[in-house]
Order: sequence, then structure tokens, then C-alpha cells
Amino acid sequence: MFRHIVLILNIIVCLCACGTTARMTGGISSFTDSVRGEYYLDSKKYDAGIGYFTSRLSDKPQSASVRYYLGRLYLAKNDVVGALDQFMNAVLLAPDKTDHHFWLGVTYGAHGQPDVEKKSYERALALNPKHLQALIYSGHNRLENGQYGMALEFYERALKRQSRNPSALYASALVLKKMGRKGEEIQRWKRFLSMYPSGAPAVQATRHLNSHGDFSYRNHRIGPRVFTMKQIEFNASTDVVSKESRESLVFVGKIIRKNEKLLLHVVVFQENNAGLAKARAKSIKNYICQRYPDIDVRRIRLSWFGETENLQGGKTRVSLAESVNIFTEFSRLH
Repeated sequence: MFRHIVLILNIIVCLCACGTTARMTGGISSFTDSVRGEYYLDSKKYDAGIGYFTSRLSDKPQSASVRYYLGRLYLAKNDVVGALDQFMNAVLLAPDKTDHHFWLGVTYGAHGQPDVEKKSYERALALNPKHLQALIYSGHNRLENGQYGMALEFYERALKRQSRNPSALYASALVLKKMGRKGEEIQRWKRFLSMYPSGAPAVQATRHLNSHGDFSYRNHRIGPRVFTMKQIEFNASTDVVSKESRESLVFVGKIIRKNEKLLLHVVVFQENNAGLAKARAKSIKNYICQRYPDIDVRRIRLSWFGETENLQGGKTRVSLAESVNIFTEFSRLH
């Protein structure tokens, strides 16, 4: 489960960025292989790429760059055995190439060999201590083997290199959770969500955050999908939607406008002040309708309560003095 989440996060990061310097230092032939290899990887034309580099291999059996890209292409097709053979040869032919060691480690990991996986990352980092992906995957390797302190050290080193790296941010929050460092974990989830508030990782990060009773971010079912949004906020003691929250309402409005089968429910809670709760509910509806005047106003349903919203945060019941819940159902208007 963990490795699946990590792979989702690394899609965001663009794995092909981890070897730019190495590609430029192997002569014209290696550079040509790099251009071709990245083209086949980026366009997901794996079979065509394997065919091309297999042909190249018959002419240049001692080419480390040909072996390297064959390994990348085999791994992209989940042919771990084929990838392993090519990366092992690439490392033998060019032991000074950091990316060769890194991808050999990734392949060992996919092959279920965590010990030699770790050693490959160590060799990559010996050549380049700042290799971002080797740092991150060294952290993953330690996390999966329960070495939480060491895993966190690698993630922190990666974040010093790239403070917005989504994989290092997410995985370090998981490590902090494993270590029982609740306060730091919560802050790390918030840091991740402030930068990457959409997609499956954001939904899962929000669940982790909510499990601690923190509902500053919430998951909302809008149509057939679940979306993460920061809690809708208002200017203090008013019904004026805050500038930051307006972006979320624009996002919701776009979905409702596009899918005419949806009814939007807006539920506002305000402890001891039902009047303000009602005004805030109307303010949300008015803002969406003003931005999207072609939305039938009957498709936005309002509810308000002069009380707290009670939610389950992990094992603890949480009462929010003011909050907004948004969800949809299919309309019967048509």
C-alpha cells in the first residue's frame, strides 16, 4: 500500500529529471540515446523504444547508455527481470554514473530485494550526495523496513534540496506518524496540502489530518468524485467569504455548472448564532450564482444551524464552533 502511494507521488515529480547532468557527459552517441530514450519514455511507446535500443545493442553491445535506457523501458513495462539484467550491465560498463546505480536500486526494490536495493542507493549517493531521488528512495527503503529515524533523515535531506518535493513531504509525514510525533505530523500534512491540495494523495493526507481532529482541510464528495478543500472561511464575525475560500467556491461552481444533474448542498454551522449561519449560507450561494449566473438557483440547497458541527476525529469526537460542509446529490429537477 505504501509503495503504491509513493509511486503516485513520484508521478508528480517527473522521474526523468533525476539524471540531466549525467546525460550530457557521455558524448554525442550517449546524448542521442538520451534524447531517444526520454522520447519513448515520455510518450509511453515502450515497445517501440525496446525495439530501437535492442537494435542499437547489436551494434554497440558495450554501450552503457543503451543498456540504461533498455532497463528504463523494461521497468516501465513492469518487466523487472529484463530491467535488472540491463541495469546490472549498465553499472558494470559505467560505474561512475549515478543514475545507473539509482535505477538498479529501484529495480531491486521492485524485485523484492531491499538489502541490495539499499546498497545501490548508497553507491549512488557516494557518487552524488545530493541526488534527490536517491535520497527519497533511501528514505522509502528505510520506512518500509521500520527504520523510521533514518528514513526521516533522508527525507529531510531531500527537502533541503527541494522544499516542495511532494513525495518527500508526504512520506515524511507518514514517518512522523509512525514515530508518534503528532504535532509535527499535523504540520507536515498541512504543508503538503497547502502545496498539493488535489488528487488521491491529497484525499489520503486529509484523512490522516482529520484522524487527529484537525479539520482545516476536508474531503467533499462533489458528483462522483471526492475533492479536498481547505475549510471555507469568512472574514471575522461577518458573512463575507474570505478571499482564499472564494477560489474553492469557484472550483465547486465550475463542477455544478458543467453537470446539470447535480444538486449542491451547503450546510453552515455557527455556534449560538443561527442568524449568522444563515447569512453565511446565503453568501456562499450568492457568490457561486454571481460567478455562474446560468446555474439554476434551485440547484443550490441551503441549511444552517446555530450550533457546533460534531465530527469524528479518529477516536475522539470533535466539535467545530463554525464550519461549512458541502456535498452533492443527483437532481430531480430534470
